[in-house]
Amino acid sequence: MTFSVGDRVLTVVDNITGHSRLPRYARGRRGVIEAVHGTYSVPEEAGAGVNKPRAGRVYTVTFSSAELWGHPAEPGSSVRLDIWQHQLQADETMPPGGHHDDSA
Repeated sequence: MTFSVGDRVLTVVDNITGHSRLPRYARGRRGVIEAVHGTYSVPEEAGAGVNKPRAGRVYTVTFSSAELWGHPAEPGSSVRLDIWQHQLQADETMPPGGHHDDSA
């Protein structure tokens, strides 16, 4: 599945062994596609010496700080991460506007 700017996404929860470009604090979290980049080799495979690593599109995803760290986070702040396509799925549960309510 490919995504476009403004799409709501959910990161996968993967428990791979070794290095992953998806930080643990961002796994299983909801965000919004902010930018679409080119297609690049999957770094976990390239770094592990896979002869022909998969290639995947890379997206900049914006997360509210509250989504990542809960309500001690600074209100209105956000974090942007570049994430490979295979680590994202469509999020049909996020309300219109692209973020969950951080005011509760």
